[in-house]
Amino acid sequence: MVVAASELARGFIEGLLYGSLLGAISVGLTLIWGVMKVVNLAHGHLIVLAAMFAANFYMLYKVALLNPMGAIITMGVFGVAMGALLYYTSVHPIIGHVDVITLKHEMATLMATFGFGLTLFGLHYALAAWTNWYSTEPGISWSFGHPPYVTIGSSITIVKTKILVGVISFVIAFALFAIVRLTDLGLMIQAVTQDSRALALVGINPVRIKLLTTILAVAFAMATGPLYLAWAGSVNPLKESIIAPLAFVIVVAGGLGSIMGSYVAGLILGLTYELVVAATQEVSIALVVTFFILLLILALKPTGLFGYLDDRLASALRRRRGVAE
Repeated sequence: MVVAASELARGFIEGLLYGSLLGAISVGLTLIWGVMKVVNLAHGHLIVLAAMFAANFYMLYKVALLNPMGAIITMGVFGVAMGALLYYTSVHPIIGHVDVITLKHEMATLMATFGFGLTLFGLHYALAAWTNWYSTEPGISWSFGHPPYVTIGSSITIVKTKILVGVISFVIAFALFAIVRLTDLGLMIQAVTQDSRALALVGINPVRIKLLTTILAVAFAMATGPLYLAWAGSVNPLKESIIAPLAFVIVVAGGLGSIMGSYVAGLILGLTYELVVAATQEVSIALVVTFFILLLILALKPTGLFGYLDDRLASALRRRRGVAE
């Protein structure tokens, strides 16, 4: 089968945009797992919850939750409340007053967040049974002017929604990177996982930092829920089984604790997926090839490809600002 050059070009562009979304979806998990050592198995459920609420509120009230910034900000604020709930129900009882987080604590948080995620999964069906407005399979799409696409060259068309999703996803990922790597809060977040006792000795409350870290991770994760909805056009609770495995593999492939590493790994996954789809017209083959490449990366370099990307980028930004290392 001969593939037109325009199809491959379109697949390349859409692959970068889709990869940007996957990277943004993964950075919240990078923060809470790679930095704070909490294996958050509720990550996918939180993103789906945000996407479901954004879709259903639009269907119910026809309000601005369909507007990109309105939806992202609203779900981000909702994520602050959900992050606090996740912390006090699943994280704090296990590592709240622990000085050094060990593998035993990581496994305990894994089971606790797994239970939290199952609760969210059941919440979808409970809401559908309790209310007459909550649908478990809402379907909507974003539209921006006419025509709804832009033309590149003579034959490459890209939907405007996908361009917007890709750009906003990059902004979200870079914003979290800037918070963690370029602010005092970020330094405290990195310090609290290494030795909470030392942090307390300099007058900083480790429990408060752990709470803020969880809130930040969940808020950024849920802010990407409307973006996923905009890309896919519809969402249902079972989508978690797609989002979560992708996010976990991306985080490990990018390097645990590396926010921009996760973003770059997301770009690789998205690019591979869309190019294979463009070449074969088979989604199933694209998924197999994509996961095979990521598994190959993990087999050859278990620590991830971009473990030091954050440090190098942060150093470069500090030099541009004239800040001494």
